Amino acid sequence: MFSEVAIIGGGVIGLSIAVEAARAGLKVRLFDSGPIGKGTSIVAAGMLAPLKEAKKMDAFFQLGMESLRRYPAFVRYLEELTGVDVEFRQRGILIVTMTEEEAALYREHLTRVPGVRWLTPDKLTEQVPRLTPHNHGGVLLPNESQVNTPRLMTALVQAARKLGVEIHEYEPVLTIEHDSNTIRALQTPYKTYTVEHVVLATGIGVHTVQGWYSQKPIRIEPVRGQIVVLQANRLTLPHMIHGNGIYIVPRDDGSLLVGASSIENVRRLEPTAGETHELLHKAMEIIPDIATCTITGHLVGLRPATPDRWPILGPGDFKGLDLALGHYRNGILLAPITANLFIEYWKNGVIPELMKPFTINRRNLDNAPLS
Repeated sequence: MFSEVAIIGGGVIGLSIAVEAARAGLKVRLFDSGPIGKGTSIVAAGMLAPLKEAKKMDAFFQLGMESLRRYPAFVRYLEELTGVDVEFRQRGILIVTMTEEEAALYREHLTRVPGVRWLTPDKLTEQVPRLTPHNHGGVLLPNESQVNTPRLMTALVQAARKLGVEIHEYEPVLTIEHDSNTIRALQTPYKTYTVEHVVLATGIGVHTVQGWYSQKPIRIEPVRGQIVVLQANRLTLPHMIHGNGIYIVPRDDGSLLVGASSIENVRRLEPTAGETHELLHKAMEIIPDIATCTITGHLVGLRPATPDRWPILGPGDFKGLDLALGHYRNGILLAPITANLFIEYWKNGVIPELMKPFTINRRNLDNAPLS
């Protein structure tokens, strides 16, 4: 294995790879155009929900489930190293169905998974007494979990520093320099760095970096998401709630996150009245007492989306270049497995089986519609 690596991108994916690479004994440099750990990752709701995300039991589902399985060890290491409680909680998700068609779909799809329970409308309102009685039942996913993303990012930054990662904040990489087939250097506004190996993990900023592709770049488009932050007051929820096109995530400090909008190819980061109204209207249809909560803030981020909505993991077009791009709305969930797979790949020199479906050469990636 090589002895040093430069990672471009200081979000949850870049930081997780940096921490694992440093743990593996590599010299690590981490570059970001802004402050490390302060981008889209920090405003995510922190749901670790591979079952909720799954449309079918495919390679993406398997990747998410394996990452969730590794999360306890991932956060335990970070917490022991830094002393930061990242609030990893296995609260489970309660999926509330609002129509009979929705109920039929979830009964067929999810209740075949071990440990998942179907709840009738009466049982659902027993589980969450303030839930609307006008529901059609729902599914409890008891193993779905959550993490406090600001705390997670703080822990990752502190861990990287403690492990000796050389952090270059506010130093964007402009160009990845290479000869005919091998990466040689990184150029920033301030300096040219000779490099042995590079990981590109820049999210939607990937197209500001030149030289990382030999033919044409894969499209990675921003998908804007807005969350409304509420103070719950006397409203308590035993689980995360999903339904009616939104989710409600309780945090330890008594806040509730109601999210999230999804608007393609919009880079605006200011919250809007329209998105706020839609999110709260849908939330109050599920839990009417949301109306009593106080609005304390908004979170807005830009999710990096590939055309097929799967991340790009593994080798790039040049020797010495790896890609960790396009995690869309699952960057927090997939951070442990992404980092672990790269370390495994570098040590063994063979693309791991879990990584193979996500390489840049997968079928139809370039032609898949954004959906």
